[in-house]
Amino acid sequence: MGSALGVGYVEPWTLIFDINARFIFDEKFPLEASKKFKVKTFWISESLIYRDYHFGIFKKGGIKTEINGGEEGLRYLSSKGIKAKDEWGETIIFQIIEREILNKTDGDFIGSIWSLPFAKYDLD
Repeated sequence: MGSALGVGYVEPWTLIFDINARFIFDEKFPLEASKKFKVKTFWISESLIYRDYHFGIFKKGGIKTEINGGEEGLRYLSSKGIKAKDEWGETIIFQIIEREILNKTDGDFIGSIWSLPFAKYDLD
């Protein structure tokens, strides 16, 4: 993907795959979008960040869940009964994506991710 932004939709979530962390460090867009849609953002990097935003009957907008960094990512995987493939941030975030979106706990996580419908946007 290079420095592109990936945006997709898998019922019921709007997904943002951000390599350069544009919407991770400047959350205005995902926060605003979470007032109308279920939004999940993923920073695919060694310093991974995953965020799931509130969208429901009682609360719209705001961060519901955040996993920040490799150690938190490893704890998340362990709490879901998932054995980490390795300790690299990129691998951990791919396993988190697979669990959060596809509800898979083991498999060809990279192949699974590329099967998700998303559009690639070159912003830079």
